[in-house]
Amino acid sequence: MTYEDDTINPTDERRTYELLCGVDAHLPHTPLRTTYPTGQEEQAGRAALARLIRKGTPFPGFIREALAGMFDSASATVPIERRIEFKPLRTGPSAGLTLMVAMHVWHLQIRGEKKDAAVQRAAERFGLKRSSVFAICRKYAAMDPTAGRKRKSPIR
Repeated sequence: MTYEDDTINPTDERRTYELLCGVDAHLPHTPLRTTYPTGQEEQAGRAALARLIRKGTPFPGFIREALAGMFDSASATVPIERRIEFKPLRTGPSAGLTLMVAMHVWHLQIRGEKKDAAVQRAAERFGLKRSSVFAICRKYAAMDPTAGRKRKSPIR
C-alpha cells in the first residue's frame, strides 16, 4: 500500500491489509510504531476480509503472504507481528453434548431410576456437577419423554 491510495474510500484490499499488518505511524515526538484498527475500523476490516474470502477470486499476493504468515510464523516471508488463533466461540459443552447428557438421564428414568439418582449417575459419567446436569435437563424439558409419565419398573 502506498500513500497515494485513497484513504477516504479505502478498498477492501486496503482495509484487509491494515487489519492484518497495521499501519506504520510516526507522529512528532513519538517513536515509529505500528497501529492496528480498533472499534468500527476493525469491524470494517473484518467485513472487508470476509468479502474478499467470499468473492471467489484469488487474494492479492501481499494479503495471501500476510495470512499465511499469521497461520505459520515460521514460514513467513513478510514481517508478521500478529497471529491467527482458533478459539471456541462459547465455553462449555456443545448443544449435541448437552442433549446427550439429557438423553442419558431420560434413559435412566425410563429404566426406573428416580430423577435424583439418574442425575447423580449422569454427573459422574460425564464429569459434571449435579447442578449442571439439572440445568441441562431444564433446558431440554420440552423434549423430555418421561415428563408427565408415571414411573413403571421395567421388571414386572
